[in-house]
Amino acid sequence: MILQLANINPLLPQRVAAAADFLSPLFAPVLNVTCSHVACGRGTCEASTNDTLGFICKCSSGWSQYFVQDELRFLPCVIPNCNINYSCSKISTAPAPSPSPPSANFSIFDPCLWAYCGGGKCVNASYFDYKCECDEGYYNLFNSTSYPCYRECSLGASCSDLGISMTNSSYSSPPAPEQANAGVLTNFDVFDFLRARGATSDPMGCLGAVAPSECKVFEYLHQSPACTQTRESIDEFLERCEKFKLSPAEKLNIIT
Repeated sequence: MILQLANINPLLPQRVAAAADFLSPLFAPVLNVTCSHVACGRGTCEASTNDTLGFICKCSSGWSQYFVQDELRFLPCVIPNCNINYSCSKISTAPAPSPSPPSANFSIFDPCLWAYCGGGKCVNASYFDYKCECDEGYYNLFNSTSYPCYRECSLGASCSDLGISMTNSSYSSPPAPEQANAGVLTNFDVFDFLRARGATSDPMGCLGAVAPSECKVFEYLHQSPACTQTRESIDEFLERCEKFKLSPAEKLNIIT
């Protein structure tokens, strides 16, 4: 059968949709995001004045995003639209059951909330980084942990048209260099930004409450006047960060 987005994860709670509604007004003030800093997996980045982040990932033919609302068009294109045979795998396409109440530790900043790993599990690598760890007998598409896990027997003949090999776990048509990283790490920097702004240890939401681990676009943007000492352009910030290999403390001095 053809993989349908509505049936990708039958256990996805309705709270994801509520989280998307919550994120929209927080995304709106973030300005000057350029496609030079965005990766979209099997898709391309396009600037969009109508989108809350200022860009969308436009998927190539045969690929889709894992999203629940238009506010999440920034997600990378990692879902193949080809014949998927679920009879040999544990992945179910049954209708979604009634959602359970959110757990006490539920967080919209958990990147696994927005990820689909198929026959595997999503593992948080940091506040904004995840990878798909495949169960035995399942393999990441293109051998990249940014992509979902499938069994070889699940992939129909039409999947080869998308560059997905049918032989064992070796997907012989890897993505182009600019697609090798599906973009989830880059695009999930937004959660690092939002987490920093909402840090409970700092009532102003200044970034000093959460030390940056790398040069992150969203750790710089949209600081309140009380937090900001230096206002560089985003390009100046990234150039300075990348050129001089700044330490976390030095990066923090730039943006707080």
